[in-house]
Amino acid sequence: MTTTNSSSTVSVSSPSPGPTPAPAPISAHRAAILRINKLGPYTSTSSSAPVSAYKRFYTVHNNEIQIQESDGNVTQVPEDKPLERTCIMWRRKIGFYIAKVVFKKGQRFDERIWTLWKWPPGYTLWVKKKGKVEDERNVRKDYYLYDNRLLSNIAAGVEHQLVHAALIARASQAQYSDARMCSSLLLHLRKHADQCSLIFAEHMPSKFEHYNISFPRHAPPPPLPSSSIASGMLSFLPLLALATSVVAILPDGRLHANTPPLPLPPIIDLLPNARAVEYKSTDSAASVPPYNTTYYFDQLIDHTNPSLGTFKQRYWHTWEFYEPGGPIILMTPGEANAAPYYGYLTNRTINGLIAQQEKGATIVLEHRFFGLSNPYPDLSVASLKYLTIQQAIDDLEYFAKNVKLPMPGGDSVAPGQAPWVLVGGSYAGIDVEFVVCLARLGALTGFTMVNKTDLFQAGYASSAVVQSISDYWGYFEPIRQYMPKNCSADVQAVIAHFDAVFTWGSDSEIAALKAEYGMADVTHADDVTGALRNNLWDWQSLSPTSGPNAPFFQFCDALEVKDGVSAPASGWGVDHAVSAWGTYFKNEYLSNLCGNATAEECLGTYNASQSTWTDESIDNAGRSWNWIVCNEVGFFQDAAPKGHPTIVSRLVQPAGDEARSCSPLFFFRRQCELMFPAAFSKPPVPDVQKTNEAYDGWNLRVDHLFFANGQRDPWREATVSADGLYVPSTASQPIAVGDGYHCSDLKSAAGEVDATVKKVQDEALQSIHAWLADWSPSI
Repeated sequence: MTTTNSSSTVSVSSPSPGPTPAPAPISAHRAAILRINKLGPYTSTSSSAPVSAYKRFYTVHNNEIQIQESDGNVTQVPEDKPLERTCIMWRRKIGFYIAKVVFKKGQRFDERIWTLWKWPPGYTLWVKKKGKVEDERNVRKDYYLYDNRLLSNIAAGVEHQLVHAALIARASQAQYSDARMCSSLLLHLRKHADQCSLIFAEHMPSKFEHYNISFPRHAPPPPLPSSSIASGMLSFLPLLALATSVVAILPDGRLHANTPPLPLPPIIDLLPNARAVEYKSTDSAASVPPYNTTYYFDQLIDHTNPSLGTFKQRYWHTWEFYEPGGPIILMTPGEANAAPYYGYLTNRTINGLIAQQEKGATIVLEHRFFGLSNPYPDLSVASLKYLTIQQAIDDLEYFAKNVKLPMPGGDSVAPGQAPWVLVGGSYAGIDVEFVVCLARLGALTGFTMVNKTDLFQAGYASSAVVQSISDYWGYFEPIRQYMPKNCSADVQAVIAHFDAVFTWGSDSEIAALKAEYGMADVTHADDVTGALRNNLWDWQSLSPTSGPNAPFFQFCDALEVKDGVSAPASGWGVDHAVSAWGTYFKNEYLSNLCGNATAEECLGTYNASQSTWTDESIDNAGRSWNWIVCNEVGFFQDAAPKGHPTIVSRLVQPAGDEARSCSPLFFFRRQCELMFPAAFSKPPVPDVQKTNEAYDGWNLRVDHLFFANGQRDPWREATVSADGLYVPSTASQPIAVGDGYHCSDLKSAAGEVDATVKKVQDEALQSIHAWLADWSPSI
């Protein structure tokens, strides 16, 4: 196990051997002054700035990024210890600056990366440029860090702000608007070095050479893990370098706007470097690190062939509530970079509520081939052959049996020495099933409980998609059932209209309908109709805490509110609905979805050279998840069968085999072939029967496994609470259903606003308490 924190760094070997480049020379440069007012930090050379501050330290080297310590004038730096929000604000500003100015197509990395994990008081970043004026509003030719205009041009959100992890002086040899950035940089952090540490690499690991950076026009900066910023990033810099050229990722994590959203648990937002605030009054409490401290575990590449060696698997951990004899609560968020999920260590989640109740410790483990937990430096087919459900389940077992947790007594809490509880949501809930018997995550939780009996004393599977289904039209059933009735009626009417026009309409009628929705340049009919599902997919992000401004409700309001009046339950009818949806989709929604990309670039799926299909960079969750989808679980989301109401187009679904290639189901299978041509010479059919037979699917029965599901969850039809499926709830395998959405019960806040979700959470805590009471050590 390797840990990185603010006071130490540990380098690990690169996945690909090669010569270590010589360290680049370091040149020192000074910079400008940080000024702080009541609203937060900003930069200024206005007449109101104290002259002495600039005279004393205002040393400018033309066209260079510079950093300098201020003179400590209390009018300039009124806070000895800045507020956390002040540090966050500056990290965000620096990240956006680097994203805007440095990460541009064709620019290159130097071998050296510097990471400032906490921005200190009295420092700022400032750029002086001479020559061509980059921006017409920048009349002084002083290019200051940020203003609202710049911030609005870069996607917001924690992950997009973390570009600066690659950072302040990752000496860029970039040319931009006739301005040359300095090729290397030394940050003078003397005054506040005890508060704000600078972490840097003296010698970068092998193969960290120059990597080109290329982003499609609608792509945000590449997401980098938040924990690396607060706790150090050097242990995984080789993989980070390889991850910098990732393809366009939509805000919800998808590769492309005509692919479904990943079935992920919700992220729990915490401030970077947040620490536990509800410690027991013990002397050891103060030693508990921040929640986002990153740890590393040596995981087997192939559990059937240990001779292949190991890779670094990331995890996050806290013993905030732990007392000797308490349980270890393990979770993996599944198909995602796990860095944003360290909030699941806290009692803002069911994980932390269990830990608080039972005096336990919590762990978040990153799934293999997601984030930076990769055995190999790419996501090629040759690498991905080690990404299977079974390998993921075996990871949980090997981790539980071999990890030495970085807490007091952490070397004596293996299964048998301490009770373990496995928690998962959605796909990750499958693991829970496998392992409590060993414990799938939602599904992974259940699969693990089935597959690894006696490893976990208890499991909690939220929205666990236990039944693998290729033709998963049932995804849209809970949406149709629970969305506003008027909205459902009008959506069905619009979809029927699209079907009619594209089936029997003239070329001019088809062209007019496409243009009305902003998709005039989208070539293929299934790409056009498939794009309309985006408004429905927004349902998956809802929770009991969602307000009326959530994207899904904005969509329904656009259809159903006319002149301040809401439509009756039957809707306004097809004429108004077609026009209203088109206006909203074209004028508001499409630009948010696609950015500056054309509709064909954003929504078209037939171009085999598109980076969506060809990019094999790591930290590409959509690619890794689609490998599992195409091989083992299916879940292709198409229209309901004929005779059943549908809110998704069944436009081209002929019965003939030769025409089947036009069907919605083929639409997804074709994407598998485009993404993995080395594995599939024709559109594959996932072997869901094999998966269901291996892990029991809907027939899964495991003691000490708690199923928590939501009536409004679009993944409900793949859980044990599917319509028409009767799986009895028992004391040893309870099934609790609330009015929540996807994985709503994982969030403590959802229970605070929805009594049915609170009831599910309370029942789970009672069951797990009883099961843990039955545990006794076996070692």
